[in-house]
Amino acid sequence: ARSLVSRTDAASQASIRDTQDAIRTLQEQFNERLFSLSRMGTYPEFRIAREDRSGEPWYKRGYYMMRDIVTTRILNPDIVHYTFYKPVLYRTTGVNTYYRGLVRLGVSTETILAQLSTSRRIVVLITAGIALLAVVIGVVGAMILASITIIPIRRLVQGVEKISATEDKESLRDYSIDVKTRDEINDLAEAINQMTHGLARAAAASKDLTVGKEIQKMFIPLEIGSSGKKMTTGKIETPQIEFFGYYEGAKGVSGDYFEYRKLDEDNYAFIKCDVSGKGVPAALIMVQVATVFISYFKDHDMTKGRVNMVPLLYRINDIVESLGFKGRFAAMTLGVLNVKTGISNVTHAGDRVLNIYDSAKKTFAQRLMNDSPATGVFPNFMVEMKSPFEQTQIRLNPGDINMLFTDGVEESHRKLRRPNFEVMQLPPAKEGDEPIEDEMLGNDRIKSIFESAMDQGKFLLEKMDNPVPNEQLVFDFSGCEPTAETVVKALVSVEKLWRIYPHPSANETNRVMVDKVVDDFLKKTFSLYSMYFSHPIENPNPEEYPNYNFYTHLMEDDQYDDLTLLAVRKK
Repeated sequence: ARSLVSRTDAASQASIRDTQDAIRTLQEQFNERLFSLSRMGTYPEFRIAREDRSGEPWYKRGYYMMRDIVTTRILNPDIVHYTFYKPVLYRTTGVNTYYRGLVRLGVSTETILAQLSTSRRIVVLITAGIALLAVVIGVVGAMILASITIIPIRRLVQGVEKISATEDKESLRDYSIDVKTRDEINDLAEAINQMTHGLARAAAASKDLTVGKEIQKMFIPLEIGSSGKKMTTGKIETPQIEFFGYYEGAKGVSGDYFEYRKLDEDNYAFIKCDVSGKGVPAALIMVQVATVFISYFKDHDMTKGRVNMVPLLYRINDIVESLGFKGRFAAMTLGVLNVKTGISNVTHAGDRVLNIYDSAKKTFAQRLMNDSPATGVFPNFMVEMKSPFEQTQIRLNPGDINMLFTDGVEESHRKLRRPNFEVMQLPPAKEGDEPIEDEMLGNDRIKSIFESAMDQGKFLLEKMDNPVPNEQLVFDFSGCEPTAETVVKALVSVEKLWRIYPHPSANETNRVMVDKVVDDFLKKTFSLYSMYFSHPIENPNPEEYPNYNFYTHLMEDDQYDDLTLLAVRKK
């Protein structure tokens, strides 16, 4: 090396530079090796358990960092003491020893872990406190909202429930629901208050109509109950004859009427009248008919010969027509029966059908009289020209019955229902007609009921599209005597069951009112009585309805027309 240094030629100088480069390279490699050996280490090994999330968005990195801190995932909670060490290594020229010493540092993570645990508890407590505060604020807000909204709605509901539960709606005339709000709830309360006052006025008017109905019953020979009010039935029975009548009005006053009067020991006069329409006009016409009928036979002398009731019909027609009620008329059948011979002199106005039960043949059949108009349709001179009133004669043999009834019986309606009890409609019978959603009791059922009752047999009431599957509505008349009373009660009892149905949603708020006469007869003859009428309640209005029983958990289709029946049986 010294000989090369003293040389100045180019080759020697190049050789010197190569040698120097080699020495620098060796020194650098040696120093790197020493540096790698002198790196810091730990015992036990200290590792940070964090995943590399450098490629993820900042908000995710922040979330995972907070999660790692709170859940203590950075530090190992099982190892809390570490020793950090670093060897001291360096090279000195001419010295072959490189190790100069060791730097050691003991570290404990107990305090850090304790602080993390404390911080975690603080975060949990703060979160819980915030949540609790939110709940408290929510409860307070709900209470404020309830005072503003829910409480008025509750008052509204309670008011409607009171209105619904009050039987005597007239007592609500001064009742109002007080809702102190200025929104739609207050508008609804005002509307309900107006409706309530309307109900009270309607109830007062209904009471007036009820009084009118009682006055109307004064003209019909019905029995008087223990309450002093007239019942629904009336009868006369002698060794030779039986009259039994039934009257059940639909709503308010109407124009149905029947009467039977003893003229002498052998003769009785009878009438059955059906005035069209409802309300006061119909009642006025009925009163006029009843007054003329009663006055005509009041002083009638049967010894003067054969009874002729045609003049009576013309007199009634003249009075009804002169009243001038547009579209109002009165259809009627009237006659005089000799109880010894069984001969009836019968005439009619617009009611030409005679329903006669023949006891010898045990059949119920219809006989048609000559056609003539109802009273009140045309003046007398027009009736005499076109279809004059005529009188016919029929004979009742022992056991025979002349059955008179208004169209409220044969035209009693029930709604057709699906299996879910919703009202259904069938296609119209012919184009242009309304869809069919009602079924009438009809003459065929009346005939079957009549004959079953008189034969002391059984009757199966079948309903078209009955929502109750396989229901057997059987009436057993074997314990009944074949009388006029039996057939009338049988007809009105079946008619009641015709309109009643056990809806599955019916509850204590759904009520039906049953005439005690009908109820007693159903209890005696109806096979499913204990199932249908299993929820009796106390009469809610005994003053107005003293002769009725009340039952809940049942529903009933409306009675559209009066039920008026009069049966005349020759013994």
